[in-house]
Amino acid sequence: MIPSLLRRSLRVSARAILHPLGLDLVRLSASPKETLGGVKGLEIRTIVDCGANRGQFARYISDFFPRASIYCFEPLDEPFRDLADWAETQGDRIICHKLALGDENGEVTMHHHVEHSPSSSLLNTTQHVERLFPKTREQRELRVPVATLNKVLAPVLDKLEPEILLKLDVQGYEDRVLRGATTILPKVRACLLEVCVDPLYASQAKFCDLITLLDQHGFNYSGNLDQKYEKSGRIMWLDALFLRS
Repeated sequence: MIPSLLRRSLRVSARAILHPLGLDLVRLSASPKETLGGVKGLEIRTIVDCGANRGQFARYISDFFPRASIYCFEPLDEPFRDLADWAETQGDRIICHKLALGDENGEVTMHHHVEHSPSSSLLNTTQHVERLFPKTREQRELRVPVATLNKVLAPVLDKLEPEILLKLDVQGYEDRVLRGATTILPKVRACLLEVCVDPLYASQAKFCDLITLLDQHGFNYSGNLDQKYEKSGRIMWLDALFLRS
């Protein structure tokens, strides 16, 4: 009884402070980050991590699905080394590929953001993003291998265990990666995309086009797990979840 009364007292006190400011205190019993928008309740056994960088998402999602196999893709040398070093500590369930993904096979120019590798892209940054994030200004152009998921996963496609989670964090290149993933998409249960809303990269994928593209493959937009704002309150990008209907 005492803890519950204390919690109630704290809520009342907090609301008394917040209400004059036009704010309220709301408890989220099933926040998107805690449930992954409902994905936590699925039997995810395979994860495809496109744009893995140093393995930040792979490590995070491993806590939710410790038995899942994770296929990671990262083209930059230094982040890939960190990713591969971590993968070696995880037995044989993390499979790392040092290449970029798209709708073609061959070689492409990548814009490596020297001071902030996670924002590196196959697309040019806009002046807008360089004003918002000065760390993106120092760049080096590199030639990196690129392939479609169709090609890379062809040898193991029939061995991928359901259910499959596909995650894309490819800095505006999401539509190209999806167009090169037509053989795996029918097997995917959930698709998580980091989507640029603000004009951050030249010729970046538009949210409306991604919704249409995924709708053609049987996915419904299911909301956002997170979104990032600039100082004015404008949304810059969001982590959008799509589930197979």
